[in-house]
Amino acid sequence: MCNTATVGSWIGDDYKAEYQRGMREKDGRPHQLYTIKCMTMDSLIKDHSQFADADLVSIDIESNEDKLLAKCDFSIFKPTLIIIESALRNKDQKFRWQHFLSPYYDEKETYCSNTFYLRK
Repeated sequence: MCNTATVGSWIGDDYKAEYQRGMREKDGRPHQLYTIKCMTMDSLIKDHSQFADADLVSIDIESNEDKLLAKCDFSIFKPTLIIIESALRNKDQKFRWQHFLSPYYDEKETYCSNTFYLRK
């Protein structure tokens, strides 16, 4: 388990910095900082094995995709199709996780800011 889902994330760091500077409102709404517990994908699959062979998994975790994929055991976690947000601020981010996926998945298409990977 980790303490927060946004450590090292541009969005998490930006919000945390704003909060620490005293900017408690954004767009007229209260601005709050939350710390949440999270788990690895392997832990999730261990506890909920019915999802190990999911048809579709969509990953968009604010520039932390590589951190999640680095910890996935794709010999156990076998979704048919994975969609990953691959463009951040108009920059391609696939290089950060491609090597984790390439033994198990073929890159099929990039549409808008998402890349589609199909199980081999």
